[in-house]
Amino acid sequence: MGNRSSSKLARALVDNDVQSAEKIYFVNEKAIKPFEFITKNKNDTWYGTTLTHCAALGGNERFLKLFLEKDTSQIRTNIEKCNLAKESILHCACGGGIENAESNSRISCVVYILKFLEQRKNVNLQDQSGRTALHHAARRGRAKIVNKLIET
Repeated sequence: MGNRSSSKLARALVDNDVQSAEKIYFVNEKAIKPFEFITKNKNDTWYGTTLTHCAALGGNERFLKLFLEKDTSQIRTNIEKCNLAKESILHCACGGGIENAESNSRISCVVYILKFLEQRKNVNLQDQSGRTALHHAARRGRAKIVNKLIET
């Protein structure tokens, strides 16, 4: 999949625009590599992140599951991958989006991710700024997500 298509898909995922994401995805399905960095160009918006992280940022449950379930034998490994800012998929699901609201889709993403994390230490993983997924959720005022993280 070309960089332009990856960037368009990334934007649709972050915006949780499922309709646009589906159009782009299903035309390019075989070429999509959801766990590879979208671009190696440091000046690009998507530098250092993956399509799976973008789905989590947008609280896009459908695509998060689609990407992670492409290879169920690797789901636990893939769910723990970090972007270049050392943010896990969980970090992105907890703190992503431009809104502070807790959509049902975003909450479902967090619950889905938590189901596959092997150990508590993965929930407490710190990004390059020293913040955990709990920090990201609390900063956004997402009380239901904060409670899900504390319960884990």
